[in-house]
Parts: sequence; C-alpha cells; structure tokens
Amino acid sequence: MDIYLASGEKRNGPYSEDTVRQFLEDRHIDGTELAWHEGLEGWVNVKELFNSAAPAPAPPPAAPAPAFDQGGPTSNETPAPPSGAGPISSKIFISYRREDCQGSADYLNKLLGEHFGPANIFYDQDSIPIGRDFVEYLDERISQCGVLLALIGKRWLEVKNKEGGNRLFDKDDIVQAEIASALERGITVIPVLVEKAEMPVAEELPSSLKQLARKHASEVGPGMDFEYHTDRLIKGLGKMGIKPLAQEEAVETIEPSRQNQGLPKAKTAKSKSWWSWLPWVRAKNVVCPNCFCPFDTSQLQFRCTNKKCAPENDSEHARFLGVHMLMGGRVIIDPGCKVIEAGKSSCPACADNTTHLICPQCHAQIPHNSWQNPDFICSLMGAVGAGKSLFISVFLKHLY
Repeated sequence: MDIYLASGEKRNGPYSEDTVRQFLEDRHIDGTELAWHEGLEGWVNVKELFNSAAPAPAPPPAAPAPAFDQGGPTSNETPAPPSGAGPISSKIFISYRREDCQGSADYLNKLLGEHFGPANIFYDQDSIPIGRDFVEYLDERISQCGVLLALIGKRWLEVKNKEGGNRLFDKDDIVQAEIASALERGITVIPVLVEKAEMPVAEELPSSLKQLARKHASEVGPGMDFEYHTDRLIKGLGKMGIKPLAQEEAVETIEPSRQNQGLPKAKTAKSKSWWSWLPWVRAKNVVCPNCFCPFDTSQLQFRCTNKKCAPENDSEHARFLGVHMLMGGRVIIDPGCKVIEAGKSSCPACADNTTHLICPQCHAQIPHNSWQNPDFICSLMGAVGAGKSLFISVFLKHLY
C-alpha cells in the first residue's frame, strides 16, 4: 500500500505502511499530518489511518491544500493527493547561533557533508550573496530543503541583543526567521540538542516558534559521544528519505582531476597527518608550543638564569605576552649546534651555565628535546563552554 503524506503545502511519498509506522515510532512525524492512499475517500490524520479500517476503494477528491497552524489542519477542506510526488528533498538546512554552539555546528556540518555531500548542506550565513535580502534568501533556500536541523546549545535562549533583551524574540533575528520559515512551510524541523543543552518549553519561545517545543529532539553529546550520536541522527534522516551521497558522486566531487585525466583512483589507505604535507613543516623539525612558529633546531637559543647576571629588556618576549617592556635573563643567540645538542650553554656576560632553552621567535621556554619525540604539541585555550573538549576529541580522531 502506497501512502502519501501532507503537511501544509508540502507533499511527500509514496511510502510503504512499514515506513510510515517507523516515522511514527522514531517521532519524525507526530501523527497530526494528513495521509492518503488509494481506497480512501479523502485525506485523514496519520493516527486515524492506523486506528481504523480502510473504507471501500474510491477515487481521491481534488481540493486545495489545508492551512496548518500549530501542527494541525484549520480547514475542513481536504487536499488532493500529490500528482507525481517524489521522495523528500535530500537537502539539509543547519540553523545555529554562532555565540551558542559554533564548534559543534562546524563539526556536525563536516560529518553530514561527508555522508550526504557538501552540496546538499546549507550551513553558514556567510554563503548569503552580497546585497541579497537575507530573510528572502534564507526562505528560498529553506524551501528547497527536506529537513531543517535547529541546533540548540546551552546559550541558545540566553543570547542578548544590544538593548539587553532576548535576541530570539527580535523580529529580524536570523535564527527565528530560519526556523519559523520551515515550520510555516511544513518542512520537518528537528531540534538537535548539543553540549548537554535542554529542550526549551513553549513559554520560553516566541509565538512563531512555539510549535518547536512539541518536536522530538535528537541529542548530540559532547566529546567522544559526538560522532556516535551524529551517526544515530544520520540513520534517522535516512529513514525519513534523505538520501546519502552516491559513491560515484563522491568520487567525482573529491577527485575530479583524476576522473577527467583517466588516472587510477587514489589509494584508500589512511593518509598522513595534515601538517606533514606542509613544506615549511617538512623543512623545519621544531614547532614552538607557545607561538606555533616552526624552525630548525640550529636556531634554538638559551636564556641565562643566573639572578646575579644583569637583566635586559626582552622585546620579543614582551611582544608575545602583549606588554610594553619585560626584563629577563640575557638571551644567548646562535649558541651553535654542538652546544644545543649538549643541552646547555655558557652566558657570555657571567660565564654561568644555563639549560633554559627558548624559541627564537617568541623567546618563550621550550621543553628539552621535545622535538625528538613523535608527538605533536598543541596548546588549547578558550573560555568555559567554548568547545575545547569537542575540539580535542575531534583532533585526536584525525591524529589516530
């Protein structure tokens, strides 16, 4: 039995009975949508379809589509089944607020792009053409999508406007405009809770988004759970009819030059770390863990640590720390490769030996022999809730 679904002006199908039941079980639909199959006299709610026996076969009526408000029909008119209706659009719109969950949104976009294809993901507001009305453009792009993912982090409801009010309630708020447009069009909206956020209730939302509070959310946890939960979200999107990127399309997208030239496909073995391909890294064997500047071991310098030795203004270290002046021990420039290998140098001013190695660029201390280890040193700094744990888990995955 082929079943067609309708919500607002949106028509999708046909789907099998098992597929529609799976939609209900996974809460991709709530049962208030309209459904029709051959044999029904008119459109009925999905819940009614499965709770009652089908009537005798009859041709479906042709009538205009009903208006929807808060997820239910407000008109007694019954819509006609779609003519030549195809599957749901495979394009996905990601709605997020930068001040709320930028890191999670970036990584989710990457994972979804790998599965469904980057061309099928509308992600960043930066892609809006210059001079276009952003509300008009977003509405146009949303209309082409089969689903909108509304990313909600812990600060989604707390971001303020210039007057100190809740930005979500501003008439020109871009996040409100995106979600409201999808809801009005009957496009599936899935709240995605990231970074352990909680689902907002209707009283916390503007009138145009109150319907969002009734949507079943998908949770994408931080850290090592992020990819597992995203895989679960991808499987749910697949059950809705969002098609993954075809293998041949992926090859053409990733390696068009090889296809055009008739060259063999690239090996699928695990590639080297991304920094190993950079020429300046291949030529230099030390990366400062403080300023990340690459340099050769022969450029290492020492700093005198004898407190009796007259200090001097270290302008390089002061510039790195963002201060006007900084007095410190004398910098021993160009000590020589043998001295560096030995790990200690003699101060030309006081003749005292020092083992304090420093970067030639920022003059910050460098751990002894750190460049001889196979490790890649990365210093990560950020405010509380900025997404440091997420970054580390993603970074480690790409390393190993």
